Amino acid sequence: MANSVIFLDIDGVITTPTTALITFDKQKHFYSPIAVGLLNRLCFETKAQIVISSSWRLHGAEPIATQLINSLDMLNTMLDSEQDSIPIHLKFFAEEPHKEQSWRTPANFESMLQTKSRGAQIDAWLRTWGHHIDNYCILDDNDNMLPQQQANFVFINRNLSGFDAYYYIQAFKILYSSDLKQKYCMEYLDNSTAR
Repeated sequence: MANSVIFLDIDGVITTPTTALITFDKQKHFYSPIAVGLLNRLCFETKAQIVISSSWRLHGAEPIATQLINSLDMLNTMLDSEQDSIPIHLKFFAEEPHKEQSWRTPANFESMLQTKSRGAQIDAWLRTWGHHIDNYCILDDNDNMLPQQQANFVFINRNLSGFDAYYYIQAFKILYSSDLKQKYCMEYLDNSTAR
């Protein structure tokens, strides 16, 4: 699988109106265990890393990472006691330059004023770290992406479930499509040189 990232919004994607129901009202601001479980599975299947594009990035990586882990822990408590726990496959992107900032889209105030749309913020991240990746997927309930990002964008309609199986399939196809194209091209080149 190619090096891929998932640009992750939080509100409306992994924090949903039904989260309090899923967590038995224990955590009203908890991320949805179901949505995080699907995100975890997507990262496992595609080897994608996460870049936070949500305004939650302004609070730092640690609170977000803690909530993601807590959500997977909650999901594990819902499993049958004879089932193995779900391992964590969620990993924040971390590459130079400015490795300590690469886990999120630009967060300084000046940059945010210049790049008001989520799509522009993602574009700014891609200009800095895009050379490290082969593909990306955007999961967001905000539709102000740039035209060149539309093929990589999964619009999560503001609904009760947020990131669910329907959106998982769309994201998987986006992240997997680059590899299929590369594989097809390599096979074609191999076959044409063998003639």
